[in-house]
Amino acid sequence: EDPATGVAAAALAAYLAAELRPARPTWIPITIDQGDAMGQPSWVRAAALAGPDGTTRTSVTGRAVRTGQVQLSLRAITGERGLPEPEPR
Repeated sequence: EDPATGVAAAALAAYLAAELRPARPTWIPITIDQGDAMGQPSWVRAAALAGPDGTTRTSVTGRAVRTGQVQLSLRAITGERGLPEPEPR
């Protein structure tokens, strides 16, 4: 799981702003708090440009800090079905 997901934040901002349908185009900001249950709290600021015709643009801002890295074995996932391992970077 990701402690913060920008794509989901943009979609949520667009959905919520579209429901408001302001008379003229206005940026509607929201702050999303995620990751608490997994011990990696994060805050994402999202905004959507909404007007009488719906939402036309979204924006997501914030900072990310890598807190860990995991490498998975394709053989463990595929049960040794003969798929090649990816080349290391």
